[in-house]
Amino acid sequence: MRGQLQFFMSEADQREFVSEFADQADVVDQESADRWLFRVGAVGVEFSPSPRSEDRVALGRIAIATHFGEKVIPETQDAERLYTKMRSWVRKRYWNRLVAENITIPGSATSYRSMWLGPNARKLAHSGAIKLWTILGGRVIAREEPNKAPEPRKEAVMKSASRR
Repeated sequence: MRGQLQFFMSEADQREFVSEFADQADVVDQESADRWLFRVGAVGVEFSPSPRSEDRVALGRIAIATHFGEKVIPETQDAERLYTKMRSWVRKRYWNRLVAENITIPGSATSYRSMWLGPNARKLAHSGAIKLWTILGGRVIAREEPNKAPEPRKEAVMKSASRR
């Protein structure tokens, strides 16, 4: 299995993510400020938090690669399950109706569904406290699509209907 999911996370979003999954890995290695491994046996799910500066947040990611040629590692399926849980968790809580635009090319805005915006990062972006950049110091910014509010989750719709 090979996979990755990209996101914009604030510090608060990152703390929530790490606390959610730290107990589900055998070991959590913080190799550096920008690379963590959630290890299941000999296999790791890579967590690269969103790089941040004072007023900018860039794309981070979770990623997994479990193809090791002919070598079979028993923990592979457990690591793949952990990655799948992480990906599902992000997709249930984050927003992906985003537009990316090169600031040097007016009108270059393109809709993306492969970048996810954390709830706290979203609040900070709405307040103007941060800007979303695909790469810190790069030329491509991201923002929510105009007039595209996220659709309510099925759970939330079901709960409100049952209250009537």
